[in-house]
Formats: sequence, structure tokens, C-alpha cells
Amino acid sequence: MEFSLHRYTVESKWDRAFDSTLDSPQTLVVVFVTPRPGEELCSELAGIHVSFPNSVVIGCSSSGEIYGEVLSDDSIIAAVIHFADTRLKLVHCEITDAVQSYDVGTSVAEQLLAPDLAAVFTLTDGLKVNGSAYVEGLNHILPDDAIITGGLAGDCDQFERTWLLYDGQCHSGGFIW
Repeated sequence: MEFSLHRYTVESKWDRAFDSTLDSPQTLVVVFVTPRPGEELCSELAGIHVSFPNSVVIGCSSSGEIYGEVLSDDSIIAAVIHFADTRLKLVHCEITDAVQSYDVGTSVAEQLLAPDLAAVFTLTDGLKVNGSAYVEGLNHILPDDAIITGGLAGDCDQFERTWLLYDGQCHSGGFIW
């Protein structure tokens, strides 16, 4: 496994260049971004997908981006993880109301279920998902030894709009990746 962590701010730009030779179907790029990115940050988000067209690129709005010991509110943090033998599968589901959370969790789990499933990383809309019910739905279907991790998209203390990143685009309004 190869791993690199990157930080972008409008003032400082990227702290280091991406190694696009890591681009592959076995590469996961996870991005956390300020909840209200300006035009420049949105352009950089789209650029990540351009740098990694064959990789799974996902992310979400945050309530603070952590980079080492630094916590900031106006940045992009991108983790690039290239796996040697891991098979990645991206599924998504739309959710319109938190009461659907358990059912959406079971639907996502059914889409992911495979004999070699070892772990699930999930990001969800922070305003439309009941995280506990969603994870109960995942656990109902997934094998007991499958690791589940991830989180809910945030928007600081506003509770107005969260979004998820997929395919270089921000999607708002009840999606789960």
C-alpha cells in the first residue's frame, strides 16, 4: 500500500504535487473540504478527478479539515491510498428522508456484499441520514468481521447544506457513497 496526504489552501496552494502514477482502479482518493468552497477550491476539486481518472475519488464537506496537528476551515485535504491487492467498489444510494436510513443501509450493504468483503468506507449526507440507523442497516446484512468506517458530511455549525464529492462533482441532497 502506498499513501500520500495533501493540503490545499488558497494562500499556499498544494503543499506537494500529486503522484498521478498511483492512478488505478485500486486507488482510493478521499477528500475533505470546507462546506462552502469558493470558485478556486471547486476548480481544485475537479482537478483531483482529472489527476486520478481511473481511481475512486470521493469526499465530502466537513466541519473542519484535519491535517496533522492543524485544524482549518477553508482548505482541501486529500488522502491518496493505492492498494496492492484490494478491490474497490463504489456504490451510491439516494435518500430523501432520515426515516429511510436503515433501509438505505441494507441496500448499500446488499450492493457491496461479496465473499471477499473485508471493509466498508462510507460517507453520507450529514443532514438527511440518521447515522445510527444507517449503520444498523449495514450491520444487518454485512458479515460480522467486515469493518465499517466513514462519517457524515458536515457544514460547521450551520445545519443547512452538506454535500458529497464524486466524479469531480459536488452532490447535495441526500446521497450516500
